[in-house]
Formats: sequence, C-alpha cells, structure tokens
Amino acid sequence: MDYAIAIDQVVEYIKKIDFVLCACKEEDDDSLSMEEYLNRMKTIKYQIKVKKLELRDVKKDIDYLDAFGQEDQQEHIQKAKKLEEDIEKMISEKLEVLNDIHFKIQSLDDELYIALLTDRYINNRTSFSISKDVNYSPAYTRKLTREALKALEKKLAIQ
Repeated sequence: MDYAIAIDQVVEYIKKIDFVLCACKEEDDDSLSMEEYLNRMKTIKYQIKVKKLELRDVKKDIDYLDAFGQEDQQEHIQKAKKLEEDIEKMISEKLEVLNDIHFKIQSLDDELYIALLTDRYINNRTSFSISKDVNYSPAYTRKLTREALKALEKKLAIQ
C-alpha cells in the first residue's frame, strides 16, 4: 500500500471518529451528561490530531512545490498558516476545558473519587490501569467511577 494512501485513510478514519465524538459538542453544556462533558477532552484531542496531520501534509506539499518551483506554493503556505492558527485555538480550548474539568473534579469531598475521575478523564487512563493503583478489581473500579460521576453531578447540581 502506498504511504500517501495509508495516511489519507488514517486522516479519514480520524475525521469519522471526530464527527462521532463531536456530536455532543454541538449541544449546550446543560444537556450533556457528566460523562459526556468529561469526555470532551478526548474530542478536542482527536480534533487537534486531525489538524496536525493535515498541517503535516500541507507542509510536505509546500516542500514538494518548492523543489519544482510551482506557483501554487503561496496558496499552500496560507493554508498552513490557517491550520497552525486553528491548532493553537484548539489547544487553547483544550486547556480551558481541562481547567474547567479539573476545577469541577476538585470540588468533590471524597479523595478517592477525585483520584478516580482525575485519572480517568484528565489523565486518560483505563479502568484496568487505575484498578492496579487503587488495589480494586477493574469492575469495582468502574463501579466506583460511576459513583464518582453521580456524586459530581449531584454536587454541581446543588451549586
């Protein structure tokens, strides 16, 4: 398989994932479940990954056009600048969402709940990985994580 075709397929696949994950982003924060809200970090991460892949391809095109003296190079340079700006904006949004999520998680009173939600939604760890640290089974860790989500929803509903 040609390398360029493989990259294009990966980009298309990530765009499909991005589309599915972004469905919740279009809604108001009030209509999102707590888990959907916390998963926004993953959505933003995939969006950034897609933009970085596109930027890499545009930069390769610029190098190719430069080598052959093509006049389309300026258009590609503008596209690269736009992609870089989009990436910076998305990283800024990711930091805002991360800070918001972190602040909300830290508002909980239970240290175990804070640790579970931080590991799961900020550090993107799996239940299996977290279970090793807390010395519980993965199933019980998932149960505790669901309880922590409910506690967070309840706490935020009161505030």
